[in-house]
Amino acid sequence: MRKKRNLTPSPSVRQDNDVRTEPGVEEIKQSVLGNLHVHLAKTPQTATQNDWYTALSYTVRDRMIQQWIQTTQNFTEDITVVAYLSSEFLLGPQLGNNLINLGIYDKFAQATKQLGLHLDTLCDQEKPILLEPIQINEPVISMAVEPKIVQDQDRLIDALGKLSDEDPTFKFRIDEETGQTIISGMGELHLEVIVGRIKREFYVDTNQGKPQVVYRETVMQVVKHEELFQKELAGQQHFAGVKIEISPLSRGSGNQFVDRCEDPELNEEFLNAIREGIEDAFGSGPLMGYPLIDVKATLLGVKISEMYSNEMAFRVAASMAFQKACEKANPILLEPIMSAEIMMPEEFMGEVISDLNTRQSKIEQITSKGTVQVLTASVPLSKMFGYSTSLRSVSQGRGTFTMQFSHYDKT
Repeated sequence: MRKKRNLTPSPSVRQDNDVRTEPGVEEIKQSVLGNLHVHLAKTPQTATQNDWYTALSYTVRDRMIQQWIQTTQNFTEDITVVAYLSSEFLLGPQLGNNLINLGIYDKFAQATKQLGLHLDTLCDQEKPILLEPIQINEPVISMAVEPKIVQDQDRLIDALGKLSDEDPTFKFRIDEETGQTIISGMGELHLEVIVGRIKREFYVDTNQGKPQVVYRETVMQVVKHEELFQKELAGQQHFAGVKIEISPLSRGSGNQFVDRCEDPELNEEFLNAIREGIEDAFGSGPLMGYPLIDVKATLLGVKISEMYSNEMAFRVAASMAFQKACEKANPILLEPIMSAEIMMPEEFMGEVISDLNTRQSKIEQITSKGTVQVLTASVPLSKMFGYSTSLRSVSQGRGTFTMQFSHYDKT
């Protein structure tokens, strides 16, 4: 007999006015995986080591705020559970054991540093200080690099690894399909600085490809779709049916998976397989294969065969249902919008604004600082390539600008 799912609330789920019990490894594991998905839009297959650290830091922060902020002993035990989780499930046994052997506080200070937790703050133990978190954005621009000498490939990878450890906004990866080394950062100038440091500090000359904007996809309509997966593979029959609803969320909400299926035949193993299938499908949109953001997937129903249903069948059915639903939900492409601050003498204001208008910018504010005008604008990143040269040209070399990621919006 297949074990049926218990539809009563799990005791590990926090209820209003409940007394919280000590967490289990599975509970924290689900929290970390949820943070990885919601905050970073990553799956276990695509997450980097830094992604795992960030997801862990969110879990540590949430648990500390909820229950352990005033109890050092319990907080230490909680961190120990997270460290054990990292060693057994997420980061691999070698790294996880190193975390435990070298000290819980010392190593998890690195994971929580960007959130300003008091793990690395000098303060009175009776009056802990919680610092304001540092906002670290995901990279929005990428380009390919390769060493001019093939023998320098290992030195290039080593250099990129050290630079990414220093700078949380810089990441690199090796494309599995093309074999190219892709570096990603917060802007064209950011990547130029990285390439310059590789040459100066690590003595590796590189060739660079054209920068590419990192787009995202989302949906605009609410769509319900039912998918039936029935196929014979390797002499074995597989069967699963999944009905889901996908709907758009407001910008910055992240992706969500909600279970509203009331079928008692749906056990935890099948539910987890459905969740995994949908989370994997979040990573590739229907238009150009870019990751989907701000999409809510709701499980409405399932079809189960006592003889032929299994986890693989539900994972495939869920992924197919999600992909086909997205195709019908009016998918759109989103591009990164940057917040730019330009400073220039007043006499060049007209030329600068005219140039920004050709880049589809939206002027938000103009202020004065003495003889210098400060202009704030939102502008698509794809229109800002080569802007530093253009700004110097229209301002006779007297204009400067800074730029940071703001949000994703429709192209």
